[in-house]
Amino acid sequence: MKKITKLLTIAFLFIGLLVVTACSSTSGVNATMEAKSTPTSIKLNIQFGENSNLSSVKSSAEVKRYSYETDGTTTYNDKKSVTFDNDTQGSATFTGLAKNTKYKFVLYITYKSYVEEIATIDASTSNIGETEDNPIEISTVEEFKAMSDNREAYYKLANDLDFKNEGLSVIFSKGEPFEGHFDGNGKTISNVKLTSSNAGLFNACDGAEIKNLTITNVNATVSSSSSSFIGALAGQMKDSIVTDVTINTIDFKYTTSASDYRIGGVVGFADCTTFNNVKANDVNVSIESTKGTKVYAGLFIGSAFGDPSKLVVKEGEPEVSTLAYNCGVVGKLSVKLEYKSSNEKNVGVYVGGFIGNNGSCGIITDSYTDSTIKVTNAKTATNYNNFPLAVGGFVGGNTEGNGMNIDNVLARVDVKVYSGDATEEQSAIDELNDTLITSKATYVGGLAGVVNKTITKIENSFIKFKTITDVIAYLKEYNVVKASDVKDTNYQNYFIKDASDNYVVPTSYDENETYYEKVRFVDNEIGSLKENASKVNNIYFSTFDTTLMAKNIKAYFESVNN
Repeated sequence: MKKITKLLTIAFLFIGLLVVTACSSTSGVNATMEAKSTPTSIKLNIQFGENSNLSSVKSSAEVKRYSYETDGTTTYNDKKSVTFDNDTQGSATFTGLAKNTKYKFVLYITYKSYVEEIATIDASTSNIGETEDNPIEISTVEEFKAMSDNREAYYKLANDLDFKNEGLSVIFSKGEPFEGHFDGNGKTISNVKLTSSNAGLFNACDGAEIKNLTITNVNATVSSSSSSFIGALAGQMKDSIVTDVTINTIDFKYTTSASDYRIGGVVGFADCTTFNNVKANDVNVSIESTKGTKVYAGLFIGSAFGDPSKLVVKEGEPEVSTLAYNCGVVGKLSVKLEYKSSNEKNVGVYVGGFIGNNGSCGIITDSYTDSTIKVTNAKTATNYNNFPLAVGGFVGGNTEGNGMNIDNVLARVDVKVYSGDATEEQSAIDELNDTLITSKATYVGGLAGVVNKTITKIENSFIKFKTITDVIAYLKEYNVVKASDVKDTNYQNYFIKDASDNYVVPTSYDENETYYEKVRFVDNEIGSLKENASKVNNIYFSTFDTTLMAKNIKAYFESVNN
């Protein structure tokens, strides 16, 4: 009996040895892992060794994450499949992690139904990006896009980035906006192709700061039936500040049947946002609209809104609520309107060489636009004469929000408003006359098209018409601009004054009279401007003493007129 028991024991030990030997059979695959951390994410770069079995186990490769307990033990959290970049290199990224926290990562593969652990690494999330002195450096387009994983951090651009016009999907959204700080570090981001109806390099910002950046070649060709916010820098910005940013070459082509859109060369919609030393050059914005109850388009900003007390004021700067200071834009803005629905009677179209709608009490000062504006109101549409149209060399109007506040700005403009099938070769004045007589309400001004809200002030502004015969200025009821405020005596001859020394509407239009070929003020509704006429001062037309200009706009004006 003892002999039988001994034999059985030896047999079981032999079988156990076979089992252990079978379980220890390995693939021979090996790998090393390297971790790259941010405050809330860890990316593992994985280098596999050359092995004939690697191709058969790649699909099973995964990394498991474990958190450390206070007693040193670990607890399983989650896992990620390995994404392979090539035959031997892959990565796995874990996001939404706790800051300044240590984790254990284990790489597994499955070979012949057996799970093998082939690499282990400990890695911690960092405190990089939590302060301006310790920013997260951005070196690649992929790292730029990954900013959406940590929207509140400090970032610094380490080198130029080329997006190669490959199409940029939305990185930040209104629900998840960029709330951090981005220092361009004097570098350039180029060749950005926007593909969404709500788009911009940063798209949506809330409480953000962007500075020291050059952007070159931003383009978008978008067709949309939904509300849109589009700008090269951002579609919409709230409670943010932009400083020392230059954008060169913007080309937007936008076709829409949407009821609400805001399109700007730099920013589509700015809510309590400040722009300081921001320039945009070679801007081309083309819009074709078949519908729209709120249409705001400007070469710099589509629409601005907000409580001036909430505008950003940086430490050490004057405590003045500022929308734009020392800013400028050069380019062309074309808007083609073709409203075919007889129900479109609450439409408002506001187009400006700098800003479409200025509903912010924040002052725009020491800024300029050098622009060509063309608006075509298709007469073939059944409803072309049922909506208000406001076009201004600098600002279309301020139809919502707070009072208009403008001081020391320059509008060097061509403004052309066509009706029907007008072409470039036809007389803009003839076509304007036809549109304005039959339209519900059309306001065209060298500086501003219409002011429906209060005026904080409009002072020390300069209008240089590049082609005088292309402009008709529409202002309210006789006393909007006093004769004494028109400093250029050459132009005073083209206006009619009443007994109170105010410009008035001619009782009839004689095409043979010289003022008809120049600039004229025409009586039309323009909201509450009449009782605020005293706040409109020192409007200079065409020729003026440049010593009165702010340094910034004087330098630009002299550079293009010498």
